[in-house]
Amino acid sequence: MSSPTSQTTPLTNESLPSTSQSPPSCIKTNAKKSKNSNSTPPEKKPKVHSNDNILFMYSGLFLTENQWLTSSHIDFALECFDKLFTHIFMEFVFIDPTIDQIFVVNVENRHRILLTNIDPSVQEQNYNSIESYEEMSTISRKWFIYDSLNDQKNSFATKPVLKFLYPEREFHHVSMVEVIPQVDSNDCGLFTIAYAYVLSRRNDPSNLRYDQSSMRKKFNDLIKFNYLYEFDFSEVSKSRNVFPLIL
Repeated sequence: MSSPTSQTTPLTNESLPSTSQSPPSCIKTNAKKSKNSNSTPPEKKPKVHSNDNILFMYSGLFLTENQWLTSSHIDFALECFDKLFTHIFMEFVFIDPTIDQIFVVNVENRHRILLTNIDPSVQEQNYNSIESYEEMSTISRKWFIYDSLNDQKNSFATKPVLKFLYPEREFHHVSMVEVIPQVDSNDCGLFTIAYAYVLSRRNDPSNLRYDQSSMRKKFNDLIKFNYLYEFDFSEVSKSRNVFPLIL
């Protein structure tokens, strides 16, 4: 597959339509803050702390035992994945941000789900037969929802994103992938990060049972070292169940 000669502008939080809920986080953003022509505010420096002779930044993002993830937590994780998985010389599968998309969507400020057009079971096989970037960009991509509660009613929250991407369409076809659900209601943000990591490697998270007891420590290690040590999980023997939805 040849490398792209140009890239389309990726979706950013600023470009999303205004809704009553928080905008989704995207795995690729190039948002720029406007500059004040009269004065330049002082640059805010990230917090730097030490622990066991190790210096680390962004300690304000450390998670407590029952703390919910905020948009800042999600954005930090996705920015790390963006750097890891969009470099063509990395040992992992090359993820092109103009083709593969991952969004973390806020559902009424009470839950987070993941929306993506990455299909690890099909699309990688199709891509191997494509000769050019231009040919790849014409492929009709399917969209999938991963919800750690497996609640199809939450799918409505993805409609503003799909409407932005396809303004000419009245209805949108998506599929909800059944996953092994979380145990409580505090870790939905961590599950979306876990799904994003696995999907970025073109693996299927639907049959993974995550060890929730260690997920917060893994995320805090990401804050410390700017590197995600993969969430602990065990594979469960189950078929991949996908439920088609129309929004």
